Amino acid sequence: MEVTGPDERRRRIHSGGSIGGLGSAIQRELTGSLNIFLADPGARGNVYGTGVQRLASDYLMTLPQTRSVFAFIVAANLAEQRALMKAGFREAGLYRALGIRYRCQTIHAFSSFGVAMPRHPELLLFDLGGVLVEFSGFRNLSPLLRVPLSESEIRQQWIGCPVVRAFEVGHLTPQQFAERFVAAWNLAVTPVDFLQDFRAWTRGFLPGARELLTTLRGGYRLACLSNSNAVHWERNSRDLEIFSHFEAALSSHLLGRHKPDPMIYQRALAALHVAPHDVFFFDDVAANVEAARETGITAFQVAGITELRTCLGALGLLRDPGTQAS
Repeated sequence: MEVTGPDERRRRIHSGGSIGGLGSAIQRELTGSLNIFLADPGARGNVYGTGVQRLASDYLMTLPQTRSVFAFIVAANLAEQRALMKAGFREAGLYRALGIRYRCQTIHAFSSFGVAMPRHPELLLFDLGGVLVEFSGFRNLSPLLRVPLSESEIRQQWIGCPVVRAFEVGHLTPQQFAERFVAAWNLAVTPVDFLQDFRAWTRGFLPGARELLTTLRGGYRLACLSNSNAVHWERNSRDLEIFSHFEAALSSHLLGRHKPDPMIYQRALAALHVAPHDVFFFDDVAANVEAARETGITAFQVAGITELRTCLGALGLLRDPGTQAS
């Protein structure tokens, strides 16, 4: 990796490969070089590389002299390229003569807004479905369709569906949503039957989620921000008791805005009485993460408990904040 500062001089960061396992070392020398070593080759493919790339780049962006971070990756190393892209890097070009791929990271929360990442965030903000909570909607919807679609096709159609969007910003009652959704998707069930099935699509915490939140609750304020609706929100609250683990539970249907609309983050910050640079946000959708960064929030893309725990560990957030080096 390479870092550029305001005076356009460059400090080189040497990367020896992805980190594998929690015993791997990141050594920062006074010369400004950063060496990343692969401690266990057998640990490849376990998302450690993504977490480490995020940790390294986020740390570098806290340095006052840093304007941008660059990574030079051998073109054949597709695994590390994927890890970099998941960590928020964007492809900037290709050095054909050298056979080295050149990537540039833009973290808007730092470079655009000039806000340094806090060493210890005040509040951890989590998306629910796909991060902490199991959502089975795309799988459950498939047998209700008259015309078969793959799960990926259902997901894409769901994301772009205006009926879903209207329900998730509070513009429709559950009954109106069911009637319009059944018609729009040509479902082979009545609106009443669909609404009953729809309610069960939110399944509860993923394995390990409760324990992880309990670990974090002693050191940080915890809140959730989800694109949701009145039906699922009521089930999450009463039946699944998900919100008891958070100081505040915020939903798109209550805030009147839908991620990745920047306004939803501004309204969430206001409701939580917290500044954007004091928040770490975790979501499984890249567009939501990017929008949060545009707002000044430090955001990370993770999917599921394994990736979330890895990211939290790489950031040093699973330890007692009072025991970390200042």
